[in-house]
Amino acid sequence: MSGQPWRSPDPANLLCPGRFESLSQQPVATASALLTGALLCAPGIVVFAMHSRETRWLLAAMLLPLGGLFLQAVFTGNLLMSWYACPALPAIAVLMGASATFVTRRTLFPWLALMGLNLFAGHEMRSLLRHHELEPNRAATALTRPILNPAHPDYLNDKSPITIQFSCRRPGYEPACREIATAGELVTLRQEALQSGRDCYVNLGDAGAAAQRWPDILALLNDPTLFRRTATLPGMDHAQTRVIWQAVR
Repeated sequence: MSGQPWRSPDPANLLCPGRFESLSQQPVATASALLTGALLCAPGIVVFAMHSRETRWLLAAMLLPLGGLFLQAVFTGNLLMSWYACPALPAIAVLMGASATFVTRRTLFPWLALMGLNLFAGHEMRSLLRHHELEPNRAATALTRPILNPAHPDYLNDKSPITIQFSCRRPGYEPACREIATAGELVTLRQEALQSGRDCYVNLGDAGAAAQRWPDILALLNDPTLFRRTATLPGMDHAQTRVIWQAVR
């Protein structure tokens, strides 16, 4: 509900804070997120459970998929991304709305106060979303290519840099990028750039997963005689951080 995972996948990245890490730094906001969420949803659950058989079926339809998603991840080992739970947000909103049936003239102010605290609990992520990209694809492309518009007459010529992608590829931001799958292709493209006097860049996303899937390519990138890391652009999740390497001439 606060827009944050319970544990940050990358605690060093200030753009993807986790609630657990925020507990010591922002105890009030963290306690508000947990407590107000529970207090606002619990009456709604009671309303749906007690009203009729039809509303109980609706309650099951709202809550069981979220539990099933968690169990599926536990038993299959599938990586459970926090945004997989986004379909539960309408259910949470409905339950919070149903809790309003308990509101009377006397309890209106406490209920509004709970709603306000719950909104306050998510202010950090809302602020980050307003001021930062989820994934800095455009900024990363701008570091590797001086002209970003593919319709520009000088977008691609014999002086243009060779740009390479293989993990979290984003050809929509850079149609001219060369997509590779093997270390041999990386060596070939680097040699082509050197022979033609052009710069050669590698634009990489989700470096952690890339190191597991393409260890031979990462070994070449981490060889200081072949490539140098020129920039690391943090995203709002560890998989959305972009890293730029440039070939050493």
